[in-house]
Amino acid sequence: PPQDSQHRLRLLFAKFISSFSDKERPLIMFFDDMQWADSNSLEQISEFSMHPDCHHVFIVASYRNDEIDADHPLMGTIRAVESAGLIVRNLLLHELQVEDVSQIAKDIFKHSHEKMSSVISLLHSKTKGNPFFLLQMLQIMYK
Repeated sequence: PPQDSQHRLRLLFAKFISSFSDKERPLIMFFDDMQWADSNSLEQISEFSMHPDCHHVFIVASYRNDEIDADHPLMGTIRAVESAGLIVRNLLLHELQVEDVSQIAKDIFKHSHEKMSSVISLLHSKTKGNPFFLLQMLQIMYK
């Protein structure tokens, strides 16, 4: 049946991942934008994170908390992993403040805050303090 083959595939994947890690060389896996992960991917991550051979695998997952709620499948995966006794740490990253944008722009363009105040305001309002978008805009401006 399809469920059995899916389960075998997940076990094989867990064995494969565990082959890259041990006590002296743990493996760190980073998954970005987990708010968009499909349920099969979430089940796979959940299953191999709880597999006994994968206890030297460290998973870092990022997601946009403003795009999910408590009923989102990702939150169910997190609850399942926590229920299995694994350690889950949440780190909430806040948007950059105007002062942060000012310091970054000053470091890049080597101008005082006074000379760049209108640019800094524009950068902050357009990026809403998102570091990724800020760096994208600064790269465009620097060129």
